[in-house]
Amino acid sequence: MRVLPKALEELIDALGALPGVGPRSAERFAYFLFKQEPSVARRIANEASKIHQEVTYCPKTFALISINESVSPLYDNSSRDKKLVAVVADPCDIVARETPGQFP
Repeated sequence: MRVLPKALEELIDALGALPGVGPRSAERFAYFLFKQEPSVARRIANEASKIHQEVTYCPKTFALISINESVSPLYDNSSRDKKLVAVVADPCDIVARETPGQFP
C-alpha cells in the first residue's frame, strides 16, 4: 500500500540523488516545495534545467564559465601569474580557493 502520491515519491527519490541529501532531507525538501507557491518549484526546475545549456568548462583552466565566455576570468586576468598553477580536485573547489584570495 502506497502512502504518498506517486509524484511526491518520485520527487523524494530525485532529491535523494543529490549529494549529501538523505531520505529524510529529501522528504523535507519535497514537502517544502509542495507547500510553497507553484512558482517556487517552477523557478528551481527552470534554473536546474538551464545549467547544462548555460555553463561549460574553461578550455584553459577547466573552471566553470558561462557558455558565452571563451575563457575563465581567472585566466583572462592579466595581473595573474600564468606560470603559477593551483591543482584542485573539482572545478567547484576553485571557488573555495579564490574566495579568500589566498591564491595569487
